Amino acid sequence: MEESDIQLNTSTGVVTVRGFKHYELAVHPRIGDSRQWTITHLPTGCSFGYAFDSPTVARAAMEAIFRLRNSWDVPVKIIEKMGPQILAEIERFGGRKVSFVPRSLLPPRTLNGF
Repeated sequence: MEESDIQLNTSTGVVTVRGFKHYELAVHPRIGDSRQWTITHLPTGCSFGYAFDSPTVARAAMEAIFRLRNSWDVPVKIIEKMGPQILAEIERFGGRKVSFVPRSLLPPRTLNGF
């Protein structure tokens, strides 16, 4: 895992933040609340939609999620199918859901952004 600049696609354009990259996954301060850390799938630019208070815990969660597959260079459909496994790891590390979509509109047990 290496510390590096992470480029994120947002609704207002590309934002660069400092974070930790591990192949196709990255942990970085959450856009809008830099006290929280989140995990993003770099090939698609989608956030997993959960936040952690500690960069150390977020990195540990990202490493656990990474171990679920040999490669994360996959389309969104594969990530959607892995949703329950990913959520189990996020919950194991105490991740909290953050969403810009009202919860009542989200299907239960889904990854925000996928």
